[in-house]
Amino acid sequence: MSALPRTTNNRAGRFGRIVATGATLALAVLAAGCSRIVTDVGPPLPQRTSLDLAPGHDAIRDVLASLGPPAQISAAAGGGCVMLYEHNAINENQLGFDIPYGIPEYFKLVYARATLEHDCWAMTFDPHGTLIGWGEERHRIPFGSGFALQFLVSAKGLVDTSEISVPATQHRWGMASLCPLPQVLNTAQSLTSGADGLEQTPSPPSAGQHTLDMEAR
Repeated sequence: MSALPRTTNNRAGRFGRIVATGATLALAVLAAGCSRIVTDVGPPLPQRTSLDLAPGHDAIRDVLASLGPPAQISAAAGGGCVMLYEHNAINENQLGFDIPYGIPEYFKLVYARATLEHDCWAMTFDPHGTLIGWGEERHRIPFGSGFALQFLVSAKGLVDTSEISVPATQHRWGMASLCPLPQVLNTAQSLTSGADGLEQTPSPPSAGQHTLDMEAR
């Protein structure tokens, strides 16, 4: 006669554990929070239709007056030059969970995913400084993800953005005049202001001019 109460108690215990687990998960979901971290590198590039610039008509001085200094510049074959304008925006969305009781309430589990919005213009000028070509590239791609345990009151990026979030090259142009003579003699090989072409910031080290860079190997 004692088997029936024991079975009932076991069922009640399992049901209680299920309810407790469900309540804990519900509390975690209710305690979830979202955050967004945006990293902008370079000035945004407006729509081309909003600019009073046209190939075959405007010159370098008109482009510089409208857009400012480029991110990169390089000599072009046959004379003239090519200027690169680019803007990179990294949007990192984070979802955090915390348990609102005991010591764990001071920490949160955070999962993050990031996307890269890359806008780029390549503008070609003839030996007389006239704009003769204007290429455009705009794309949005996944840029990585991350997971971490963070202190509750902190918000820090989890995705490595060091490849994109580097100081603007325009800030280093003036410093080239202070370099030792051997480096000044090699300025033609510069990836940002040389004579051997341009390279966009998101380019992988296994392609483009960085394949000759010893630090990238």
